[in-house]
Amino acid sequence: MRILGTRTEYFAVTVEPGARLTFVNSVENTENMDASRLFERFFTADISRNSKTTGLGLAICKELVERQGGEISARIEGNNLVISIEIKEII
Repeated sequence: MRILGTRTEYFAVTVEPGARLTFVNSVENTENMDASRLFERFFTADISRNSKTTGLGLAICKELVERQGGEISARIEGNNLVISIEIKEII
């Protein structure tokens, strides 16, 4: 689910073994970002953020993906953060 202003969008994905899901998000200050740390508990990439983030979201995603036999990774491409999930088998 994604909320855009007053409009809400829903989407569903059916995943088969061997599938890869890729999420791309534009980000600022990529030269200061260490993508290898994004899945660490309590790590927040942007220390200047004034919001109350816990740094647990991607750590939880990693745990869930790995428990299902998949892999999750992050990398920086230009001004984009790219997160990929590979589904190896359906449990």
